[in-house]
Amino acid sequence: MKRNTITILCAVLSLSLFLQLGVTNFSDVQAAETDNSAVVTKGTESLDNIIDDVSKNVSITDESISLENESAILESITQEDIDNLNELAKEQGIQYEKPLTKEYVLELLKQGINSVNSELNDGNLEVLKDGSLIESDDDSFYVQGGSTYDKTYWWGKKRYKSTANANKWASQLNSVANANAAGAVIAGAVFGGVGAIPNGLTAAYSYQLAQKVSYRNSLNNRGIIANLTWTLVFTTASQ
Repeated sequence: MKRNTITILCAVLSLSLFLQLGVTNFSDVQAAETDNSAVVTKGTESLDNIIDDVSKNVSITDESISLENESAILESITQEDIDNLNELAKEQGIQYEKPLTKEYVLELLKQGINSVNSELNDGNLEVLKDGSLIESDDDSFYVQGGSTYDKTYWWGKKRYKSTANANKWASQLNSVANANAAGAVIAGAVFGGVGAIPNGLTAAYSYQLAQKVSYRNSLNNRGIIANLTWTLVFTTASQ
């Protein structure tokens, strides 16, 4: 009788310990997922804040895009937003030449704007009424499952992909990542060949973007939108 009691007691203690460990491990997983989600949420909000702050000092004409009052821009960007953007960049596998600072973010945006201006001067892009730009020989089309076309902005590029084209794009991004392709090749796959893209794109970045595109594409049959900034940080949404 005593032996049975001891056996039952040991079993209960083992089960209790197992459940405690299981709950702890599950909590750890939940915490990791929550932290991960927090990084994306905060980083995305901070990216929006920075773009909003800078946009107040952006001038767009049919001939060019220019930044004005850079000192005011630097003052308007908060360090908290820079810190959040750095964390999001790490999450997305971006490897900058140096850590993001207010000055470096502004430098990256200026490089992107200069690239867009070169495309304008060459006649490859034209400015629309809303300040966005499209290719001069744009042949955008509508297909079942969303639209497929690109729009360029002073802050980066917005790529619309139909359901089918989003799948093809995700496959292409995975392919260049699997091949551990050079940054220029990844940049071509990501941005579609617009201008000079700063160093920092990696295979991990390409995988991350492919994963997000595939996920968004699975949510409905309307296709996806990818917002690709000159800071390299990206966001995705459904059409």
